[in-house]
Amino acid sequence: MAHKAARLARPYVLDALGWHDRARRHFAYWAGRQNTDPIPAKLPPSDAGANLSRSEAALHSNGDMSNTHYDMNLVYIDALFRHLLWTGDLDFARKVWPVIERHLAWERRLFRREFGPDKLPLYEAYAVIWASDDLQYNGGGTAHASAYNYYHNKMAARLAKLLGEDATPYEREAELIAQGMRKYLWLGDCGWFAEFKDYLGLQLVHPSAGLWTFYHTMDSEVPTPQEAWQMTRQVDTQIPHLPVRGPGVPADQPYYVLSETDWMPYTWSINNVVMGEIVHTALGYWQAGRPDERFA
Repeated sequence: MAHKAARLARPYVLDALGWHDRARRHFAYWAGRQNTDPIPAKLPPSDAGANLSRSEAALHSNGDMSNTHYDMNLVYIDALFRHLLWTGDLDFARKVWPVIERHLAWERRLFRREFGPDKLPLYEAYAVIWASDDLQYNGGGTAHASAYNYYHNKMAARLAKLLGEDATPYEREAELIAQGMRKYLWLGDCGWFAEFKDYLGLQLVHPSAGLWTFYHTMDSEVPTPQEAWQMTRQVDTQIPHLPVRGPGVPADQPYYVLSETDWMPYTWSINNVVMGEIVHTALGYWQAGRPDERFA
């Protein structure tokens, strides 16, 4: 997964370094690979060879971009919107608008789940982050995929107005996702978003959130400033901290690294110590107004 994710995540680095022309070439290349086949009348059945755990035919339908066994669409679209924020390039935005529309329709078709009598949406995370190699939600609505989709619909609405397109459906979906996250995932007695809510059985909420739930909801501008501070306290108190000591490390500064989760027993990809997860969490601390702890 790592090399596939890296191919689509690279534009974040390109724009940060000011290489906007290279980022645009990258986006244009992947936009040209998007699946534009006719949308199937109904979702294809699950694959018997995978014990009904997935449907490759549904995954590789209109809107899919990577043609792999991962939802790298979300990473691409997130980087694309941030590229447009960096550059203000409305000519390129106009060219990729159909790509954005197909992607958002693909996400709704495959991963949107409705909960409760008010049918508020949350989104399943299907192989969408680095830790996905050993991470399954069985159709449940997750905080990090819902946050991604909230931000993307919000940005699509903003872009639609600039391009003379109809922003209404994207504004509406962003608002519904925000309501769904607040009602079904926000843990008021704890002060953070739960990892996910089951879609099957009793639809239980799983409160022990991973780092990706913290930093993706933060990065996607979901929490209020007060909620953002509360969410950092979950990382402070619930996520294992491993101190960094040794020659050249100042003894008066409590430097540390983090495990991705507090989940046990250990299994690959979901409770590792990973540089990318740590620096993205540090970014979340900065966004939450805690720069000193971010540095540590």
